[in-house]
Amino acid sequence: MARTKKRKKLSEQVEDVSMKPVVPSRVPKAEISLSSPMFNLMCSDHSNVGGSMGTFVNIVGDKATGKTFVAMTIFADAHHNPKLDGYTFIHDNVEDINLFDMEYLFGPGVEERIQEPSHDRRSSTVQDFQRNLLAAVEEGPCIYILDSFDALKDADEDGKWRKKISGQKTPGTYGMGKAKSMSEMFRNLHELISDTNSLLVIISQTRANIGDMFEPRTRSGGAALDFYAALIIWLHQAGKIKKKERQIGSRVKARCKKNKITGKIRDCRFDIYYDYGIDSIGSCVDFLFTDHWTTTRKAKTSPLVADAEELDIVGTRDKIIRHVEENDLEDVLFKIAETAWLTVEESLRLNRKRKYR
Repeated sequence: MARTKKRKKLSEQVEDVSMKPVVPSRVPKAEISLSSPMFNLMCSDHSNVGGSMGTFVNIVGDKATGKTFVAMTIFADAHHNPKLDGYTFIHDNVEDINLFDMEYLFGPGVEERIQEPSHDRRSSTVQDFQRNLLAAVEEGPCIYILDSFDALKDADEDGKWRKKISGQKTPGTYGMGKAKSMSEMFRNLHELISDTNSLLVIISQTRANIGDMFEPRTRSGGAALDFYAALIIWLHQAGKIKKKERQIGSRVKARCKKNKITGKIRDCRFDIYYDYGIDSIGSCVDFLFTDHWTTTRKAKTSPLVADAEELDIVGTRDKIIRHVEENDLEDVLFKIAETAWLTVEESLRLNRKRKYR
């Protein structure tokens, strides 16, 4: 592709990007990244901040959507954040499944910092979870990830189930035991989570919503999860990534269905590779191909080519990703993606006379 205009130096272009007159939403006073720049932008309009400490986040997903990958990436990002050096990392691994090569995927030191709940005993029932969470936040600020809520039993219902299989009659609870227990827990613990500036992340599995044609998927937990969560994020598999006829990853679509940070309902997409993790660079490049850079195609079967002027390169998706990695331009790319995201957000404003002044 021929260049028709003289380019500025990369440092000057980056300065131009950072000085664009677009104002993001207010940054939360206590910040944490929620796994990737596009994921963060969806939640907070900031590429390096996804959520606020002192809150509760519910991540809901179908199978093979990387829920645990997202959880471990939250730990990894927090581990490299000096503002969170004094925090305890607790992975309440109820499902008892985590065979990741933690050091390879998330860097040295992360696995050593992650603890099990109090007394090295992961939760089995909702009541166990309440006790473990209470003990954790009473000891000081922590990041507590429950993986997953659906694997928890309710102590009362567990006892009734045991009586039932032994032939004894038991009163029915209509499956509401876990929901009632969670509601009671949040009424008592949400203020303590806020006061200690801790973060609670609850992972939920989706299930079929029988008899509802408008919302075919739902998750257990009742109204407590909806009411107390600052962010509710749903993950869906948008496609499979294959190489030599073998799947090597998943394309994931995320939607922030409840957002107490910006109030906006937004989507984003990102890839997860089994031997790499969440592709932050690739997701930003994909977004910029769609919403920012000028793209061309030599022929219908040719790959799409973008003029990534701020990075001083014209190339395909893969070529731009390699260029960013080889020249350590990750932070520059994330800033470009943030500016492009905010430019789109600015174009959506009503620009009407303010109602209260």
